[in-house]
Amino acid sequence: MAPETGIVMVQVPDVAKAVEDFGRVGVRALSLGRRLRLITHRDVSRADVLRAVDRVAGIVPSR
Repeated sequence: MAPETGIVMVQVPDVAKAVEDFGRVGVRALSLGRRLRLITHRDVSRADVLRAVDRVAGIVPSR
């Protein structure tokens, strides 16, 4: 079983545009190839994460 982490990897069609769009809504992301790397911190609450998800919901296409 993989260890639990605060890291989320997201594959997107245009990484540079996604990083810019995420930043525009206040969510920082790092580009790694064709994926975005998002990291939380122990001081980030579940409510904070849900707010970030709401902010980027229209940016990342659903499967």
